[in-house]
Amino acid sequence: MKLGQIAVLSALGALAGCDILDNLADRERQTFVLRPTVQGVHHVAASYTTGVCPFLQRTGTGSALMHDWRDTGGRDRGDVRVGFESTLIPGQDPIPCNTWIHHAYQGKAFFDLAAIPEGSIVETAQLSLMGRRPAIADRTTEAIPCFLDIGEASGLTTSDYDFVSGGADDLISYGPLRPNLSSGDISRTVAKWVREREGDNWLVLSSGPGEAFVEHDGRQATVHCARDISDISITVVALVPPT
Repeated sequence: MKLGQIAVLSALGALAGCDILDNLADRERQTFVLRPTVQGVHHVAASYTTGVCPFLQRTGTGSALMHDWRDTGGRDRGDVRVGFESTLIPGQDPIPCNTWIHHAYQGKAFFDLAAIPEGSIVETAQLSLMGRRPAIADRTTEAIPCFLDIGEASGLTTSDYDFVSGGADDLISYGPLRPNLSSGDISRTVAKWVREREGDNWLVLSSGPGEAFVEHDGRQATVHCARDISDISITVVALVPPT
């Protein structure tokens, strides 16, 4: 390539850079606080027997944690219960037929981005929430360490509670939040939401992957992990195009 051609290309690049800078200079930096317009709980349950079981399972399979969530007003307040419980009902000799009952709870929160104008450029997006471990009234259950994992999904129901009788495959699948969920920075994820404008933006809150639907060692009839999540919000700083 000749020097003249290089000079022309360099000049064009400089002009393009000036256009980009001028375009950004016309924008106004604004802050938006987004709160879920829909949030709820996805509840999956499974029950089965192990050992010698010559009869049909007749044991109730209700969820102590879900009853507690409702009875303490969590559903009415809009709190999201996240976690799992696992119950062993041991069989008695001479027919050692054990019954296992598992429940898992995922939270879901939908965000409407209508407040952020089209063409905006997201600079930062910070996720915040409040979490607490509820005091479960049923003292026959043993609390175990509870981890919280959060990801993004789409295509979820807008009900505040939905139930599936199944297993781990019926949990909501989700992708990671980027770039750094551990610090609450989800700028890349929200930038994608704003850029693509698909309008189906969900956060999914779960216990750690692989924690639910696992048989425990039987030291207690029921073990559980539970967190109640509230005050979910995303603070977005964006460069907004001129109106």
